[in-house]
Amino acid sequence: MLEAAVDLCGGIPRRIPLQNLENLFHIIHNDMLQGAVLGWGLNIEKTTQGEEKGLKGNHVYPIITARAIKPLNSEVVQLIYMKDPHGDGQQWTGNWGNEDEKWWKTDRDTRNSFESEWKRNGHFHMPVEECVNYFDKLEICYLDPSDMEEEDSSRKLRLTQSFGKWINMKDGDPFTIDSASSMTDLHSCIVSLRQMNMGEKAFFGFKVNDHSKTEVYTSGKLLNYREQSDRLRLTVGKYHLKPRRRNTNNLDDTEGEYFLRVFVEV
Repeated sequence: MLEAAVDLCGGIPRRIPLQNLENLFHIIHNDMLQGAVLGWGLNIEKTTQGEEKGLKGNHVYPIITARAIKPLNSEVVQLIYMKDPHGDGQQWTGNWGNEDEKWWKTDRDTRNSFESEWKRNGHFHMPVEECVNYFDKLEICYLDPSDMEEEDSSRKLRLTQSFGKWINMKDGDPFTIDSASSMTDLHSCIVSLRQMNMGEKAFFGFKVNDHSKTEVYTSGKLLNYREQSDRLRLTVGKYHLKPRRRNTNNLDDTEGEYFLRVFVEV
């Protein structure tokens, strides 16, 4: 789903692991307000348990919205509303599923407002804690890169982009954080790196070095995705971003084409 969303709108992809994530409801709620496209798939280790509860393995569920409701004489429940794009009627049957008796512990207005949604094949709610338990990672496509800014999405970003190749010993593509970016010590920078030749699958990532070639950031474990992106906080200065690539034969720095976008706060 994420790659298709990026192709359709040219947005910035982001993947957030759900393990030990405490502010999932807040992230989903805010990103949906910004117009981002969100979805997730079943954790491969929870396939059997998920299928017993009506979920599907090897499948992506687009997220529609995040809702907080308050059952009668109980605490607020945070729910994620999503759908199965196949719409074949198979859906979540666990806590707060469409047929769950917990809905009868809510007021009549709440039940009535959701009745029409319950009749739609494949549409259902799940508590946020169940989502963390059964799904692997949250996939987000930001239509505007500034929406990745959790503190202030109104900040202006300057785009530089380039096509290049992975070449061993290459210094990397340069970009600059200048003093006009903001009045704070750390400046926002969003990096999005895409593999252009997907005929040969490869694991890739990137690292950022400062002017003295000291590493100041690494994307960590190399992953077999078409595109990776992340939000960095850097001080004023000149930097080089160097792609890292390893093919299926475990050879590092193998050649390959890439497309790089760097958004720097102005």
